[in-house]
Amino acid sequence: MRTPVLSRRQFLKTAGAIVVGFNLFPTARHALAQFATLPSGDIDPTSLDSWLVITRDGYVTFYTSKVEIGTGTITALAQIVAEELDVPFAKIKMVSGDTATSIEQGSTVGSRTIERAGPQVRQAAAAARQELLKLAAARLNAPVEKLAVVDGVVSVAGDAAKKVSYGELIGGKKFNTQITATGTGWDMKVAPEVKAKDPKQYRVVGKSVPRVELPAKVTGEHVYVHDVRIPGMLHGRVVRPPVINTEPVKIDQDSVKGIPGVVMIVRQGKFVGVVAKTEWAAVKAARALKVEWSKPTTRMPASPDEVFTYLKNTKPVRTTKPVDKGNLTNGFAQAKKNYGGAYRWPFQMHGMIGPSCAVADVKGDRATIWSGPQGPFRTRGTIARLLGIPEQNVRIIYHEASGSYGRMSTDDGAEDAALLSRAAGAPVRVQWSRQDEHGWEPKGPAQLDEAKAAVDDG
Repeated sequence: MRTPVLSRRQFLKTAGAIVVGFNLFPTARHALAQFATLPSGDIDPTSLDSWLVITRDGYVTFYTSKVEIGTGTITALAQIVAEELDVPFAKIKMVSGDTATSIEQGSTVGSRTIERAGPQVRQAAAAARQELLKLAAARLNAPVEKLAVVDGVVSVAGDAAKKVSYGELIGGKKFNTQITATGTGWDMKVAPEVKAKDPKQYRVVGKSVPRVELPAKVTGEHVYVHDVRIPGMLHGRVVRPPVINTEPVKIDQDSVKGIPGVVMIVRQGKFVGVVAKTEWAAVKAARALKVEWSKPTTRMPASPDEVFTYLKNTKPVRTTKPVDKGNLTNGFAQAKKNYGGAYRWPFQMHGMIGPSCAVADVKGDRATIWSGPQGPFRTRGTIARLLGIPEQNVRIIYHEASGSYGRMSTDDGAEDAALLSRAAGAPVRVQWSRQDEHGWEPKGPAQLDEAKAAVDDG
């Protein structure tokens, strides 16, 4: 996979800001999207052109909704593409996490991307190889079974002079080929009718290759979501209540009048936020804004003991019984030995290196969000419901957050930015503070686990 090499000076503008809207790849190797769409406006997974594009010089651009969260996911998927197409790894470019250019393949969670998305990527690439061999057979006047591919060049066995490259066959043009795609998300089955390469022939998959995103991270050139800047962008902060089960009763807007750069105070239901011309003005306004909050009508557990007492005494929302065999009551009564234990699992914070951040540009019934979600399409649905607009009118553009650990399955920062942008009528960047992240991120839930077992001697 090719990574563009740029100096830091080429990236940085206005005190280190990175302004989106540039093209990082050489024009000759920049593949234009050739997507087929469904009536809904989403990209059609049954069109081979929706998955990949090949340029005249043999570079392959593959589109995926899977994202890089620091685990090497995109490098691994690029290896699969290179393997199935018999193209050098350096010629693979992965475009990921943009809901306007990718098919919904499910969230990047649970250490299951290669298990679930890997076969989808492999079969789409295998289907492309199959079509390329058909084109080569016609061009070289030879049967498909007599053809071999090395580094994206198809040749006829026994006649090395008869050869043609992928770029010469289809560079810049559409496949115009339909494939099978059933199911949705990470359960989608792609082109199962196509025979993929025998693993015994693998030359790329299973080999260690350099991670494609690491050099830019080491040099400071990597564009994290915190680095994204949009022309005309304002800054926002959320004003947090003292407890979760309360709402604003009165907001004293005069309390921030002395802070230069404050644009507006925003309230929507229980949500309160500020919008300002600079981030520092937003920070100061959020701290200074006087809000009278309602008295909670319910009492929340105030200590770890109260939390686990609540868990023990509260009826579960759902009960699952995977196996129902025999009589447990009699079994425990008749057993010679009974064992049991209760285990407490406290709330766990994900603890991302960089707090949540997103930029939103909401204009009428359309929204563009720059954020770092593990599930771009999941965030798209959440933003659409929040704003009351169709999902297809929301575009999520992925930029990696600094750390994740499951935290970015829930993209709260993007929701904050969307509400503030709609109110302000301009792009708004929301940067959570460390205090916000520690106090308000969706923590791993507390658990009370109880286990019992009965055994007989011998």
